Amino acid sequence: MRSSRLVTALRYGMATALALLFLLPFYVIVRNAFSTNQNITAPRWNWLPDQLNLTNLDSMLSSDSTGVLRGLLNSTIMTILQTVGTVVISLMAGYGLARFTHRLSKVVLGLTVFTLMVPAATTFVPMFIITAQFGWIDSFRGLVIPGMFSAFAT
Repeated sequence: MRSSRLVTALRYGMATALALLFLLPFYVIVRNAFSTNQNITAPRWNWLPDQLNLTNLDSMLSSDSTGVLRGLLNSTIMTILQTVGTVVISLMAGYGLARFTHRLSKVVLGLTVFTLMVPAATTFVPMFIITAQFGWIDSFRGLVIPGMFSAFAT
């Protein structure tokens, strides 16, 4: 009984240490947002910011050269469109595979499951070529539409 409590405590301790290690870069981002440039580039690293102001954050968000707000907007639009498109297409495909009986339905299901075994890295170049031939380079269509068709979601 005592050894199982010790093992549980060690597991929680290890999980906590790994979680803190994982969250450290996010803390550094927040710390740097509230620090001056002298504190960020100081030879001796400080855990706490030297002053609590939002000048770094404000200058980054208001600057046109960084384009952070535009990037956030683009990411939001792309994420919403791709998620909705993937759900709709996968629902239709899953319903068709589950409800319609045909002599080739098991073959289509097998091919769908087979595509899960193909590594994603092998599809990058062919997907880029197809996207380029459709003229979708540097557009939302080129980012959203190829990612909507997923056998994993189906």
